[in-house]
Formats: sequence, C-alpha cells, structure tokens
Amino acid sequence: MSRRHGMKTIGGVALLVGMMLSACGGESTITVEMAADSASQGSPGALTIGDDLEIDRLEVQLREIKILPDNANEGAEKFKAKGEFLLDVLDAERSALPETTLEPGLYKKVEFKIEKPSSGEGLDGTDAPLVCEGRKGGIAFALHIEDLSKITLRDVNGINLQEGDAEGFVVDLVSSSWFEGVDLAELEAEEDGVVLIDKDGPNKDAHKTIRDNIQAAIKLLRKP
Repeated sequence: MSRRHGMKTIGGVALLVGMMLSACGGESTITVEMAADSASQGSPGALTIGDDLEIDRLEVQLREIKILPDNANEGAEKFKAKGEFLLDVLDAERSALPETTLEPGLYKKVEFKIEKPSSGEGLDGTDAPLVCEGRKGGIAFALHIEDLSKITLRDVNGINLQEGDAEGFVVDLVSSSWFEGVDLAELEAEEDGVVLIDKDGPNKDAHKTIRDNIQAAIKLLRKP
C-alpha cells in the first residue's frame, strides 16, 4: 500500500541537507532516535500495536533538533542543529540522528520541529512532514499530518553524561493513542479503499484530531 515517491537514504539517515552534528570539545556523545511506540512489537518495515493497529510505514521530516542541559548544571552546554532530516521510524538504523558530541554534564531536554524543508516539499509531494500508513481494524489508512508545533520534551532523570560515554534519548511517538476519537469506518475512502487523512480533504476533521493526539502523546525515554 506504500505511496513512496523518490526517497533517497544516505548512510542510514536520509539527509536532505548535509551538516555537521557536532559541538566543540569532548568525546562524549548523545544520540536522539524516534520509536513508533515503546509497547509495540515488530521488525523493520512492520509494526503491530495491540489487537487492531498495524503500521508498515512511518516517516518523519525534522528541521531542527536541540539537546539541552539541566538549568542548574553549569558544566553542560546547549546543543542546537538546524538542518533537514528524514527519519524512517520503523527501522532502528534510520530512526536516529547522528551522534552529537557534547561536554560532560546533565542533559534533560530535547526539542525538535517536525516540519517540511524550508525550500521544497513534504513527503510524497505533499506539505506533510509526517506520513504513516497501515491498517486499523482491518481498514487501510494513509495519514499525511501537517501543522505540528515545536515539541519540547523533558526526562526527569536525564542523562548524566560522563567523559567518553555514549548515551541516547528515545522520542516515543506513542502511536497507539493517535486514533483516539476517530472511527475509520465512518471516514471517506479513496477508490482503492484506502482512507486518506490529510489537512484539506474530506477527512480533515480526523486530521485535526489525530494531529492533536500526536502532540499530546509524544514523550521522552532513556535508551535502554
């Protein structure tokens, strides 16, 4: 059911604009990766959540990423990178940004923007920086989600990064909650039977509900 069009991947993470993800000094690193749902089961290219939700495509465009220290921790440094990244959330090798070199210290926050490139299109020739395809209750769907706000996440314990450490944060998208308040059986389907949910189509009210659910659901985890 995939509707991919001309996607290219370089070195695991698809870089739409190449850039250095590195801060000055130190050899300690933190990675930031995305996971569809921490309670899910699956393998690269397929995911099953609960009894009725299957996801076989979940891709996200990012425009900006920040890793921020604890406010009281003067030794740590703020890291900020602007660029254009495409993550394949169903593939662990393609769901992470490159390692970020930081000074040792306590890091508790991650901020990012899910947004299409400043010059160019979103996924599949649309304006959507988040695309998800699969089936819920046996009904095939394609989500093209737009208008996501900047997301700020905080881990209470954070990462106490020591010299030479390689640590990681996981952004849990909690996709099991995205369809709360939405019944796909009541939505309009395309000729091929797929329920397309986008900002301007006949299912735009469902788009708003799912977009709000995504914003409310996202949380931050330490990488095990």
